[in-house]
Amino acid sequence: MAWEPLAYLRDTPIKKISEFEVIKKYFSNIGEEFHRKNKISLGVGDDSAEVTSKKNILISCDTSVENVHFYKEINPKFIAYRSCAIALSDINAMGGRPLGYQVSLSTKETNTSFYRDLAKGFKLFSKKYGIGLIGGDITRGQFQLSITIIGEPHSKAIKRSGARNGDYLCISGKLGEGKLARLATKKSCTHKKSTAAYLTPKIKLEYGYMLSKYASSAIDISDGFLQDLQHLSEASEIGFNLYKETIPIAKGILFQDAVMCGDDYQILFTIPLSKISAAQIEFRRRKMDLHIIGKAISKKKLLLDNKEINNIKGYTHF
Repeated sequence: MAWEPLAYLRDTPIKKISEFEVIKKYFSNIGEEFHRKNKISLGVGDDSAEVTSKKNILISCDTSVENVHFYKEINPKFIAYRSCAIALSDINAMGGRPLGYQVSLSTKETNTSFYRDLAKGFKLFSKKYGIGLIGGDITRGQFQLSITIIGEPHSKAIKRSGARNGDYLCISGKLGEGKLARLATKKSCTHKKSTAAYLTPKIKLEYGYMLSKYASSAIDISDGFLQDLQHLSEASEIGFNLYKETIPIAKGILFQDAVMCGDDYQILFTIPLSKISAAQIEFRRRKMDLHIIGKAISKKKLLLDNKEINNIKGYTHF
C-alpha cells in the first residue's frame, strides 16, 4: 500500500502537466464531427469507446518509436500524422474502411507546444481520412506512439491467404518513394515535396473498396516489397512469378533497393483471372493505378522472370 500512491504519481502526472489535463485540453474532441457517420456512439471521455456495427470489426495496431521509426528532430505534428497513417494502411489492405482510432502516448515531454503540435497532426489526419480520435492513454517514458485503428470491411475482409494459382499479382503504386523521402528527411526534417512520402504518407482509401470487389488476397508492403510478397506467398501456400519490366519503380532508386526497402505503404494484391478485365476497366475509369506485375504459380517459390529469387530482405524490428 505504501508504494501505490508513489507509482501513481510517477506514471500519470508529467511534472506540472497531468495526463487528464493534456487529454482534455488537446485531444478530447479531435474528429468528433465524424463519429456519427462512423457509428461511434461514445468516444473520448469514458473508460472505453463504443462502436456500433453490424459487420465484423477490423482492428490494427502499430507502434512508432523515436529514433527507430522516426527521427527525433521531426516536428511532433508529422510524427502524429505519420504514426496514424501507417496504422491505417493495414485496414485499407484488408478491404476495409476506418471508423475511429486510439492513441497510446509515452513521453517525458513537459512543453505544452509539444502537445499542441501533436494535436495538430491528429487533427490533420482526422480531417484527411474522415475519422475521429476515440480514446487512448498517456504515460511517462521513452517517446513513442501506439496507434490502434478500428474499421470494418466494405463487404468481407481480404486476407493474405486467399490467392490461388493463376491469379494476377498487382500493386497500387511505385516502389522506392518511401526510402527516397526518408533519406531526404534525414537531411532536412521540413515538410516539402521530397519528404512528403515519409512525413505524410498517403493512404489510398479508395483501394479498400476496390479490393473488396476484386481482390482474392492483399497485403500492405510497408516492410518491403519482396519480404511482404513472401508473407503473402506463405499464407496462400503458392508462389509468384514476377515480371521485372512491369514493376513500377520510383525515379532515382535502383531496382534492387526498391524491392527490399520499406516505408512505401502501397498495397500488393491478387485478382482472379475471371475478374481482371472488369477490374482493369473500373480502375481505369476511377483513374486509379493498377499495375499487373506477375502471376501466382503452384510452385511455392518467388521467381523474377522465371528465375528463383534467393536473397530476400526487408525491414525487421529484431
